Amino acid sequence: MATKDAVCQVEDKTITQADVIARAKITGAYADTALALARDAAACKVADDLGIKISDEELQSAYDDFRRACDLHKAKDTEAWLKRSGLTVEDIECYLEAGLLRQRLASELVPKEEVESYYAQNPREFEFARVSQIEVKDQSAAEELALSLREEGEDFATLARKHSIDPQTRCGGGYRGLVTRDEAQNLPEDIADRIFSANPGEIVGPFASNGSSYVVRIEECGRLPLDESLRSRIQATLCEEILAERSGV
Repeated sequence: MATKDAVCQVEDKTITQADVIARAKITGAYADTALALARDAAACKVADDLGIKISDEELQSAYDDFRRACDLHKAKDTEAWLKRSGLTVEDIECYLEAGLLRQRLASELVPKEEVESYYAQNPREFEFARVSQIEVKDQSAAEELALSLREEGEDFATLARKHSIDPQTRCGGGYRGLVTRDEAQNLPEDIADRIFSANPGEIVGPFASNGSSYVVRIEECGRLPLDESLRSRIQATLCEEILAERSGV
């Protein structure tokens, strides 16, 4: 028989809330959630000190967006989902209000000049490259492909379609698209440096990553422009640092 704190039942196995919490602790999700809650609490305190409030209309709009994102278009669907999840409307509104306050605080606590200064002082963080890649399992095969590309002038797209084992890029001639410094964190630093400083058309590799060998062609290199989207991202990052200091975590 299912216990009071049962989350779900799989044949004769009952998954309880305690099971979920234990797994979340093991995977780190528990600590991440606790950290987010601490930052939310700090955001609410700072917002209260500054007299910043979220209106009922803003909260209702955020709640409606949340329901649509969860594919909950009818009131009865929302009620059923809340019951299954063991949540209340107040739980969701509290979560949404904290997110809205953090957005508002980012604009309030991080001025335009600070965003521009951070962008100027951290150029590597905003580097990008558009790349095509060939992924193979064998290092010697990757070396032969790199040699064919550099010295024999073989067509990269043709070789990618023929040899690459990556189903997501193979059919497109190996084209992967835009890669940022953040997305290249798993690469050896010297390889990342070569990718982001290469000239268009240059071949980088072969190099090993995640059990495969890669040959990469650089299509374009540059630095992300400081547009409104990036400004908001930097503001949010710097605001999180302020909230971390305020919350002590």
